[in-house]
Amino acid sequence: MKGITPVIAIVLLLMITITLVGFAFIWFQSTFQQITATVTRQIDQQTTAIGKMVRIDSITIDSIAIRNVGSQNIAANEIAVFVDDEKQTYILPNDIIVGQVASYTLNTPCTSSKTVKVTSPGGSDKTTC
Repeated sequence: MKGITPVIAIVLLLMITITLVGFAFIWFQSTFQQITATVTRQIDQQTTAIGKMVRIDSITIDSIAIRNVGSQNIAANEIAVFVDDEKQTYILPNDIIVGQVASYTLNTPCTSSKTVKVTSPGGSDKTTC
């Protein structure tokens, strides 16, 4: 009997160790899967945002022409226009398709030396009236 007790103890310790390693493996695997899914989703969002770029094509006293120069369509609510850092309240009636130009009506007249800035998820463009 004296020789069997250490063998049983070693077997039990090995079983406990193997069980703990198994639990750790499963925990790390699920954690890394969650991290990978989150990072993938964030990269997709950033890639989409980068593809939504605008440029001011022309400007008059009461409107500006905004061109989508990115690789993604831009939703009307993703565009903001500022005249001398004052946000304009007009919302475009439609999304801007890639390469398309949209006319934006200004609330504040664009008189000389005022700055107009158009922002989108992919960046912004700025010009002086």
